[in-house]
Amino acid sequence: QSAVFAKIISNRLGLKFEKGVLRKIRETAPQKSLRAAQRKTNLKGAFKAVKDVDGKSILLVDDIVTTGATLRENAKMLYKAGARRVTALTFAKT
Repeated sequence: QSAVFAKIISNRLGLKFEKGVLRKIRETAPQKSLRAAQRKTNLKGAFKAVKDVDGKSILLVDDIVTTGATLRENAKMLYKAGARRVTALTFAKT
C-alpha cells in the first residue's frame, strides 16, 4: 500500500517517485508480535540504502505507524547514506 500512496503523492506534488531505495538486508521478527522496545532493536541494522541518496531530500511514505521504529531506522539509514533531509508521511497511527 505504501508504494501506491507514494506514487499518487509524488504525482500530485510533482516529485520524483523512486521505489526500492532501501533494501532489507537481514530477516527480522514480525514487528506486530513485539513490544515497543523490542521493535527498535529488532530492526537495528536491518535496512540499507541501495540507491544514491547523497544530498537529496527524501519523502519516506508508510501506510501505518505504530511505534515509529521502522520509520526511524529507515531515516537513520538514509542519513547514513548521505541524504540531506528525510521527512516521513504516514496515513494512520495506531
